[in-house]
Amino acid sequence: PAIGIGGGELNRDGVVGQQARAAHPGLHLAFDLFEHPVMQHQQVIGLGFAYSCYMAEVFRAGIEAVDPGQVEAAQSLGMGRALILWRVVLPQAFKISLPPYGNTCIMMLKDTSQTSIITVAELSFEGKLIASSTFKNTEIFSLVAVWYLVMCVPLILLVGRLEKKFGRQ
Repeated sequence: PAIGIGGGELNRDGVVGQQARAAHPGLHLAFDLFEHPVMQHQQVIGLGFAYSCYMAEVFRAGIEAVDPGQVEAAQSLGMGRALILWRVVLPQAFKISLPPYGNTCIMMLKDTSQTSIITVAELSFEGKLIASSTFKNTEIFSLVAVWYLVMCVPLILLVGRLEKKFGRQ
């Protein structure tokens, strides 16, 4: 728990792009920043670290939001700790955690554009490359925006459906 709490506290106030760049400070001294694939993996690891902390906080909050009376009732029925967690706490925590989990997934999709600044081959970066070679900046970046919408809108609709299906009655 200390690692998870510490990671969350370290991660909470930082900007995801800064955290991605800081995954291995000083690695840029050993490799060319724009051409070496190790730097690209560093950004993916940085985003993974940042969002794993966000997701851990979402699920921790969901578990803590379950009414303690539910656990006491399960204990009075003679359930063990693992069975209480599996049958009582986690189903309720899933319902509670679903909206922030979905929002965090969508936020993660949008934040991958920050790694394009650091040359991870990604939609924004590819759009920048095409725009710089064709000089059609407005058209290319409008298309990039449309592609982000094409990726985000189905996720938003899916999260909305799941919220309705598993939502609290």
